[in-house]
Amino acid sequence: MPDKKMARVYPEMVIHGTDGKVESVRYLELTELLLNELQKQTRENRELRSEVVQVREAQAREHAAQQREIDALKQKDASINALSERLAALEQQARTATPQGLRSLASK
Repeated sequence: MPDKKMARVYPEMVIHGTDGKVESVRYLELTELLLNELQKQTRENRELRSEVVQVREAQAREHAAQQREIDALKQKDASINALSERLAALEQQARTATPQGLRSLASK
């Protein structure tokens, strides 16, 4: 049974009899074939690991840049809030101020 499966997957690795049936498998050649495939997969694995490292490093840089943007926006938001509070206080003073007090503020 394994010989028949081998004939379907790697037909060049089997030896057929005169009747066309699978007689045996070329195990020495199979070892070389499997070793080559293992080496190929090892190279691909290294390349993929390298790509993963590069993607993670790029993500970390992007995350750091986004965090800097967030921090800058938080600072701007705090400045806007402070200015808004100051404007509200000035508006309140203007509503409650006397005309004479407004003239003295305007002269400053």
